Amino acid sequence: MCKVLSPWVFVSIFLIFFSIDSHAEFDTEASLLKEFNLYSSNTKDNDTLRVQRFSYFLASATKNNWQHAWVKIQINKAQLLSGLYQLNDLVDVISQTLPVTDKLNLLDENTVLQTFLIDASSFSTNIKTNISADEVLARIPKMKNEDYIQLVNLFLSSYFLQKEEFLSALPLLLNFNQHGDRENLHGDGEKWLADEAIKACLLSEVYFQVGDFEKYEQYTNKAIALYEQMDDLTGKAIVMYNVIEGLILQRSFDKISSYVSEWEYAVINAGDVTIEGDLYRVKGILALQKGDYPLANKLLLKSKAIYQHHHLDYYAMLSDIALLEMTFKQGNMLLAKEKLISIEAEVHTYAKTLYLIFYHQMATEIYKSLEEYDVAFSYAERLKAEQLLLAEKKNGLEILKLEYQQGIKDKELEQKISADKQQQQNTIYILIIAIIILALFIVAFILYKQLSLKSKLNILANTDALTSAPNRRAILVEAEQQLTYCQERNLPLTIVMADLDLFKEINDEFGHDIGDEVLKYFAKCADLVIRKSENYGRFGGEEWLFVLPQTDVDFAQVLFDRLSQEIAKKDYAFDLGDKKVTFSMGATERIDKDTVKSMIDRADKLLYQAKEKGRQCICY
Repeated sequence: MCKVLSPWVFVSIFLIFFSIDSHAEFDTEASLLKEFNLYSSNTKDNDTLRVQRFSYFLASATKNNWQHAWVKIQINKAQLLSGLYQLNDLVDVISQTLPVTDKLNLLDENTVLQTFLIDASSFSTNIKTNISADEVLARIPKMKNEDYIQLVNLFLSSYFLQKEEFLSALPLLLNFNQHGDRENLHGDGEKWLADEAIKACLLSEVYFQVGDFEKYEQYTNKAIALYEQMDDLTGKAIVMYNVIEGLILQRSFDKISSYVSEWEYAVINAGDVTIEGDLYRVKGILALQKGDYPLANKLLLKSKAIYQHHHLDYYAMLSDIALLEMTFKQGNMLLAKEKLISIEAEVHTYAKTLYLIFYHQMATEIYKSLEEYDVAFSYAERLKAEQLLLAEKKNGLEILKLEYQQGIKDKELEQKISADKQQQQNTIYILIIAIIILALFIVAFILYKQLSLKSKLNILANTDALTSAPNRRAILVEAEQQLTYCQERNLPLTIVMADLDLFKEINDEFGHDIGDEVLKYFAKCADLVIRKSENYGRFGGEEWLFVLPQTDVDFAQVLFDRLSQEIAKKDYAFDLGDKKVTFSMGATERIDKDTVKSMIDRADKLLYQAKEKGRQCICY
């Protein structure tokens, strides 16, 4: 599991050091907040030091009974404590502040604090909350402070990612972009950088969870570059940890070594003791891979102690898994079995899919070595289930391959378990089994042929014979399915109608054979530019229908640009003289009570607007 830098740790935290007269007094609550905001703009102190400097402002607010200012400072303190993973202190601050927000009817502030608590509960079973994430989501439309709304969105997306609830996390993450383009910020470039860094962190978390390490490293490297640009060592340290965590799961220990010295510098200067726990754990794992077991044991136990002190149960579990691997590598299988059993409850409580896979792999090997084959087979079954779950998240097409590979391993294990029993079987039983297998094979072969024929007929019924693209029937079925899915989940859906410009003139001047080639070329280009989640089909003649699920209508412009660029490459063998292959588009987004027909009708009207504007453009 990746760490996600607590949102706003570097963006809108009003907790930064500058020279303060410890005897200064504030005449009004407004003057205190003004000084507090000024305090936020001129320091390079680490987050731990910033937390320590809160007492001055909090004491002044308490002395004068300025409750609104006190709540605001407490919320900012909670933000930093969350980013530092100091969960005990975080819970104390929230417990002190929630009664005041209730008393003052501060919905926004109360919701933010509840969100901090929900996010923290995903890291420790000791933290309880009386409000659910769904209840917080229901409060968001009632909130007024845009900054607090974004803060709630980010912490909830972090929480849902920790729980591997991607469908809940992604809408929150995708909605986080309230500050526009960098050039429109009028000097607030630091906030733009921070927003981009947060999004990169959370997107890397998504790809980490589904095992897509290539994209995971892409987004973590982007986040590192952004934090370096902001000179934010805490952010850099946490994101570098995420990169290293991915490399650990890939068993790429040589690559880890190239990161460690730079990461250690960032950790030490960040002043975050929980990240130091990560440093000890990673160094312990590296020592383990080199066979230096005493050093590995010392470092891993030290990391576990830090995590336990801060009630970071999830990360303490990661240290335990590394200690289990150390015991396994030392060859003491009985001790490894004891360790395996002792941490099983915490692993199944906290571990996400990738670490469950690693744990079940070791369990299978440990019990195989001890010749406890029934238990080994049980863990192998769990391993298969976790691997299939990961494959489904990453790419459904990989599932069959994984089942085949795991099936071979399972068959080998089954054969070893039943070896003694098979020696006791007589020839008659073997013949019966052989006959049954043969009969099943024949039945399976017949069913396979029938399914194969049915599949081929289905493809023919749903494919345009000329272009091999989905035909009108197929793309309309796809549109209906996607509309139903998006309506049920309140997700966006965009429908795009496209039409080749002046296609009749091409047919009249160059003949229908060339016209057919143009249609096939358009389909080829469309195949190259659409995303995996999108689909298109030939609607009729030179008209095409594109279905873009979970996509805002603004993205239709991106589709138009990509397709135009691809077509402009002229990667075709036919000759059109001085004529060009161009097209026009009309796009519309789903609204309440929409049907596929109503959406197509709107898109068609917008398509004709594009034609009237001079063709080779898109209207939406």
